[in-house]
Amino acid sequence: MAAPSPKPIFEATLEHEGVLIREDLLFPTPSGSWRIVEVKASTSLKDEHVQDCAIQAWVHEGQETNSRYPLERIALAHVNNQFVLPAGESGASPAADTFDGLFVEVDLTDEVRRLQRSVPRWVEAAKEAVAGPEPRVGVGHHCHHPYACPFIDHCWPTAQDTRYPVQGLGGSKKHQGEWIARGYTDIRDVPGAEIDSEQQLRIHRVTIQGEPELLDGAREFVEALPFPRFYLDFEAIGPAIPIWPGTRPYQALPFQYSCHVERVNGAPQNQLEHREFLDLSGDPPMRALAEQLIVDLEDAGPVFMYTSYERGVIRDLAALFPDLAGPLEAILDRLVDLHPVVKQNYYHPDMLGSWSIK
Repeated sequence: MAAPSPKPIFEATLEHEGVLIREDLLFPTPSGSWRIVEVKASTSLKDEHVQDCAIQAWVHEGQETNSRYPLERIALAHVNNQFVLPAGESGASPAADTFDGLFVEVDLTDEVRRLQRSVPRWVEAAKEAVAGPEPRVGVGHHCHHPYACPFIDHCWPTAQDTRYPVQGLGGSKKHQGEWIARGYTDIRDVPGAEIDSEQQLRIHRVTIQGEPELLDGAREFVEALPFPRFYLDFEAIGPAIPIWPGTRPYQALPFQYSCHVERVNGAPQNQLEHREFLDLSGDPPMRALAEQLIVDLEDAGPVFMYTSYERGVIRDLAALFPDLAGPLEAILDRLVDLHPVVKQNYYHPDMLGSWSIK
């Protein structure tokens, strides 16, 4: 920063009154001042980002730094999820402007100036919290927003404390916090009269009974479907910075799938056909995967998935490769989501209120 001809600095690290910051990007300005750009991986500006920038500006302008390195502007850059990486010449290094538009830069100088007067109070409160005893604060919604607190497992009931933590009932964190404050740490502790939601009542009832619930609707649903049946699962990556032309930030890009095929009703596990695709080349795998997927899923039979993830991946493949859109859209018409079937017809106490396939 003190160089005769200063250059942009990455993660400039400054400290003021015990608060240390790293400025993601620090640019010298023609006027001899400086401009901060804080970079976030999110796809939009959030309130907590403005507070973050206010603290950075307060530290930058503290004591000696302010007089020697005055701050002119401060902005936040977030990912533009509508950016599409353009195609370049084969084998050529990316051009300088290849990633123009990847970030949206929002000037926050005015908002930050309004907040800066509050920063000393925030800092003092933080120092008191660190130096003092454990705060007596009840659990609730604030434990998860804007970010999950690292002490959640210390304050909330866990599987080490009780078999069925009350969080497994679902509903609002505020309501869960009220139950915990009254000493209800286990699902079985909560009086049924205090539960309003039908889903919570079901979780509560099955947990108290201690046995899984399986309704006839599951069997009826499955028996109505023809053979062959295909059980499909994708693996994908979604990098913030696109690595292959034609793709967007965070777009789910499949590089692998596993598919089991059941030809006849009640086929044992060792008689299921297994089909798979895995690309390890580092080249864009999407087209080769799409082409093999069309072959492996054949022309007829339900294709089972769990929630809408597989549907979104296949829809994106159809948009990426219009010449394959016809057969890929035909697969979309055959998709069968097992998530609502399971949620309506099955619950086990150990699921703790979650129907996630994980």
